[in-house]
Amino acid sequence: DNGPNGNIWVKNRLVHDLNTFKSTANMRGGKREVFEGGIKSPLIMKWEGKINKGQVVDLPTSLEDLFATFVEVSNAEHLVGKPRLDIPLDAVSLVPVMSGNSNAQEKRDYLYFEYCRLQASNWGTIKKNPDSFCSWAVRRKDGWKLVFDAEYYLFNLNADPFEMVNLYSTRMDIALDLFEKREEAHIPLADLGYSGQTVDWS
Repeated sequence: DNGPNGNIWVKNRLVHDLNTFKSTANMRGGKREVFEGGIKSPLIMKWEGKINKGQVVDLPTSLEDLFATFVEVSNAEHLVGKPRLDIPLDAVSLVPVMSGNSNAQEKRDYLYFEYCRLQASNWGTIKKNPDSFCSWAVRRKDGWKLVFDAEYYLFNLNADPFEMVNLYSTRMDIALDLFEKREEAHIPLADLGYSGQTVDWS
């Protein structure tokens, strides 16, 4: 899941403090945010006879990569391209790294994250002006990350894992490259036929 929930108040009483258990290890942000505290979470796997015990891997990945992994593990590649799976997989299988073969693991050039608050009730506004309710982030595999959350931020996660130093105004060359990747990855919900109504998946 994404990061821990923020502060929760019930009848003017704080019942959950984001920092109580240091769930984000002091990273910026939390649940429903695209800063590291909202999207960087540990992934624990167990597969007897397949995954080496005690293996620790530092590989940036995302939920869609689990789908690609399950497709390979279940030998379901032949279903990709069929009805309801006719969109190319924007993901990589994690089977190589799970098997201890990190050198054979395909690494994505970047990861893209987007969050639109209350999208069903605010769909009309989001459709006209996504920036009014949506935030997004692009993280390059070399550690550079561009964030839009009401304003623009650029971070070098290798030197600044807690996202404290905004380099947006000084490294526009990197920001422009990340903008291009965002344009490549972003698909407006309206283009997928979303209308703000509950979707019938039957």
